[in-house]
Amino acid sequence: MDKQTKRFCYLLLLLSSLLMLSLGGSVSAEAGEKSLKHIKLIMDWYPSADVYSPYLVAIDKGYYKEEGLEVELVPGAGSAISTKLVANKKCDFGIADATMTLVTRTKGAPLVVLTVVNQSSPAGVFSLKSSNIVKPKDLIGKRIATQFNSKKHNQFLGFLKKNNIDAAQTIFIPVTGGAVLQAMLSGQADATLGLFNQVEVILKKMGKDFNVILFGDYGLHIYDRSIITHEDMIKKNPLIVKGFVRASLKGLEYVLNHPEEAVDNYIKHYPEGADREKGVMMLKATRRFIENSVTKKYGLGYQTKQGWEDTQNFAFEGGLIDKKINMNEIYTNEFRQQSTAME
Repeated sequence: MDKQTKRFCYLLLLLSSLLMLSLGGSVSAEAGEKSLKHIKLIMDWYPSADVYSPYLVAIDKGYYKEEGLEVELVPGAGSAISTKLVANKKCDFGIADATMTLVTRTKGAPLVVLTVVNQSSPAGVFSLKSSNIVKPKDLIGKRIATQFNSKKHNQFLGFLKKNNIDAAQTIFIPVTGGAVLQAMLSGQADATLGLFNQVEVILKKMGKDFNVILFGDYGLHIYDRSIITHEDMIKKNPLIVKGFVRASLKGLEYVLNHPEEAVDNYIKHYPEGADREKGVMMLKATRRFIENSVTKKYGLGYQTKQGWEDTQNFAFEGGLIDKKINMNEIYTNEFRQQSTAME
């Protein structure tokens, strides 16, 4: 199955899921598990081992069941969709980019971030070693392949500003989709924007020698992938929220410590076009963005006010939001505490 056909199939799956949501449908629990509370988790993108594995592990190893939950994963197609469905109460929880969640919150959507999975952005600038681009100033005068409407491009602009580089000092080569990487490999561009856990894996498998400048290593400290919910879910069902967060983080921890097993488990659910080696490499590459000094002290997913202020400053300075909000509105660490199974 080629990429275009695979993408079409995922879109059909997403549309079917959304239709079911709009009709209020749900998957019934098995006869012996009718006491479980059925909840929906909308993902932020199509299935991939690095994103889906923690939640699949939590399902298959019974972590959610231990908390009295039956979790249904709904395939997504971007954080704009996952934030909207959670805000409209079509899904109980969602996976979404932290900046997009903040943007949506400033527009009045009552969303709250329960835990930040990716403590920093995996985005950066990739180049072949022959281009000799090893630090931010080396980008001046260089041709950069980018998608103007992507979050990577917005982050790149913030990264340039942090390093006192005028965007006009670089040459943007506008491309779309997979052509971003190809533009660099073909010599059309000197460098390309990409996500470390994706581009690094591709270039390594191709045997290419490359350099990468991660935005987070050069002043752009922002939160990335997060778990969100609606304010009403917190007010009305705190035990559900607590149980879901606890089980999800337990799944995340297991995946980090058992990447090979996690990928094998993912492939059981999504065997079409699966690449085990690539999946394991992606999971291992993602770990550096999930763990940092904060998580080592307080645990996976922990959020700080400073982290959110940095994220909000990036969004405000980049024109993604036109006003700032009280940081206490957007996040909480309360539900990372130990939970008990629901009655």
